[in-house]
Amino acid sequence: MRYTISFALIGLSLLLSGCGPSDEESARAVMMVTPIVYLVGLGLMALMAFLWRKLKPNLSLKWKPLLVGLILALIIGSLSFVGVTKDSPKDAKLFTSTTDGIEGVMEWSLAALILFGTSYLSLLLVCWRIWLWRRPATAFSWSWLPVCLLMLLPCLPMVLGYSFISDVAVTIWILPGYSGLVTAPLFMIALIEVWVRFRHNKS
Repeated sequence: MRYTISFALIGLSLLLSGCGPSDEESARAVMMVTPIVYLVGLGLMALMAFLWRKLKPNLSLKWKPLLVGLILALIIGSLSFVGVTKDSPKDAKLFTSTTDGIEGVMEWSLAALILFGTSYLSLLLVCWRIWLWRRPATAFSWSWLPVCLLMLLPCLPMVLGYSFISDVAVTIWILPGYSGLVTAPLFMIALIEVWVRFRHNKS
């Protein structure tokens, strides 16, 4: 199954089609942009930790778990081209590549960055806020883990050619963020909550 990803300046329309990236290209593109997306999420958690420490000074951002996540993200990103050659993608030794080579993966990197990236940030904000409610001491440092597991686990079967999970994977990669249309309101809600709590504490 193939997917077409159409962009507009004011939004994004996502349609199933036969002329978009293959399942493998989609998965590899997601893997390739994972380090960038993770770093943006790390910055988001650092910002939230900075703001919330003004309300609750006992909250902290522990960097060791975040460094572990960064190392894993870099490994995943480096694996995105394993088995893909520039001139003869069919000669892959580890994976049976169905891509158009490295260029075929690179072609969809921007789409993956926008779609997967905004969905990751949306789910990260939701997961972090629930975690902050239940276990505030570790919310800023570990909330990335379940989100990464949820969003990256489908990559391996898709790269190996198992398309049974592709519909679920693409849904997870697209709908939670929808190119920022969901992410931006969630981010604004997070900022407004901090502002309201800060005003309440001062009054």
